[in-house]
Amino acid sequence: MPSPFLTYFPGLDKGVLSRNFYDDYFVLAINSVENISFQEERCDPDFLQCGENTSAGNEVIIEEIFSAVTSQTKLENEAWSNINLNGGEARFETGTFDGDRYIRISAFNSEEKLLEVWLVSPPIDLSNYISIVLSFDIMASYDNTTILDVFISEDFTGNLKTAIWLPLSANIPVGSTNHYGLRYEPSAIDISCFENKIHVGFRYLGSAPDKITTYDIDNIRITGTR
Repeated sequence: MPSPFLTYFPGLDKGVLSRNFYDDYFVLAINSVENISFQEERCDPDFLQCGENTSAGNEVIIEEIFSAVTSQTKLENEAWSNINLNGGEARFETGTFDGDRYIRISAFNSEEKLLEVWLVSPPIDLSNYISIVLSFDIMASYDNTTILDVFISEDFTGNLKTAIWLPLSANIPVGSTNHYGLRYEPSAIDISCFENKIHVGFRYLGSAPDKITTYDIDNIRITGTR
């Protein structure tokens, strides 16, 4: 969905377009708000749109709260794929705070200039279900750019590059720039248009030392109704 901080309309503006010091993003400097005019319908990135239902179904199809996942090995033993696409060492890791376990990813101290890591779920069979909703909680910390996305694939067999990944309109929070996050933000996404086996993928695109936002992910579940 569009960011609540952005206008819902496209338009014209007058200003100076440049890049930030680290060449991470564009910076637009304007002299006056009168130089901005947004009137027409806006064009946003295409996300999967199955429907508008975000209410949990009466049956849990899959749930992962990471309570028994104390290492990367145990994560993989539960059929989760934890893949550094460029062959580096950084991957999703387990963490715990105040008795709660979660999964974490960050490029901080990784020394990997191009860090693309995927956490992919086991195969999830959605046949015989309706009103299917995917939900999860995410917390962002030491945030200097948004570098997490969520996808679904119907044809993933182990090779990320050959599968077709459909982007989801997930609620990726913007956290504090100088300390750990204070709370998780929930996402609930209608995925009822899928009828067979799927995989859910969380993709992190970092770059040390500039793009190092830390994300904690917890309470991943898919519910539906028979």
